Amino acid sequence: SLHWEPRSTLLQPDQCSNLNRSPGCSRPPGLAGLLRGCCCGLEGLKVAGHLLSHLALRGRELLHRGLCGLLGCGQALARQLCEGLAIATSLLAYLVNSLVNVCLIGTQNLFTLLVALWDSVAGPFLRVTDLLAAFLAHVSSGAIAVSILLWSPCQLVFQLLTSVLELFINVFFVNIYGLGLLLLIIVVSIFVSNPGLLWTLTGHVLGYFNTLPSYHRLQRDVWRLYQVAVLTLGMAMTSQAWRRLVDWSLQRGAAVAVAGQRHQPPREEPSTSWGNALRRQQLNAAAGDGEGALDNDPWMLLKEQEERKKCVICQDQTKTVLLLPCRHLCLCQECTEVLLQQAIYQRNCPLCRQMILQTLNVYL
Repeated sequence: SLHWEPRSTLLQPDQCSNLNRSPGCSRPPGLAGLLRGCCCGLEGLKVAGHLLSHLALRGRELLHRGLCGLLGCGQALARQLCEGLAIATSLLAYLVNSLVNVCLIGTQNLFTLLVALWDSVAGPFLRVTDLLAAFLAHVSSGAIAVSILLWSPCQLVFQLLTSVLELFINVFFVNIYGLGLLLLIIVVSIFVSNPGLLWTLTGHVLGYFNTLPSYHRLQRDVWRLYQVAVLTLGMAMTSQAWRRLVDWSLQRGAAVAVAGQRHQPPREEPSTSWGNALRRQQLNAAAGDGEGALDNDPWMLLKEQEERKKCVICQDQTKTVLLLPCRHLCLCQECTEVLLQQAIYQRNCPLCRQMILQTLNVYL
């Protein structure tokens, strides 16, 4: 322990008493008592200061000891934790090492077992393959020897077969007529020997074709092509070009007939052409009078207009359907539905006989 003794320049009480007792001092006794009391107070304060300094030093020493002990405990605890971690790490490493060693030993034992099993299984197989190879080598050597011995007779047989084949080809296959005759003889002989074979083959072929989906598609396509051909022929027969061609042919035939009649003597009377001209004029005049009468009658005009609005098939409903591509407004909705239910080659316009590709409803 450290002790601190402060030095003081104050007078001690005995020194003060000595001063009071000295003859040279002429102070009164009250002042001496006051000085003595002050000295005692100062002495008490000094003792109290010593006590406080001692207490401070002891507290600091205790605090220093506590901190040192706490640090020592922390270091000991950290040392123990480090030792525990080191022990746990060593145990874990030992466990991992043990597991790895067990796995390695097990793998080694497994491979050893597999090698022993392979030796036990593959050994007889290798022995059998060796025996088989030796047997095949022996057989091949014997076969080679036999083939060498039999090569001359086989060569003679092969030459005989090739000569016969060449003769057969020269007789039947080089000449196309000989080939056809050969095939005809073969087919006739087969059918003569088996009369029911032809019908059986025909039935099998037809049954095979009926089972093929492509045959049905081909049959459907042929039927559609037939319908398209009939439709095209009908359209061509009803087209304006065909009509013009027919009219031109008829006119040409009539012109040829007239040219042939010119070489014959005229047998008609001179008044015949004049009578025909008069008859045509009378008919034209009558037609003109009838048209003039219709134009002058509004009731007839209205009736004719209403009749024009009627369907050309049923003559009952109003025309509401436009036919394309001919663009004729001549059918009602019901008649159009009935017409579209017919076959494709029968879907023709009732006015121009052109094929109907599309319909369009018209609201008047």
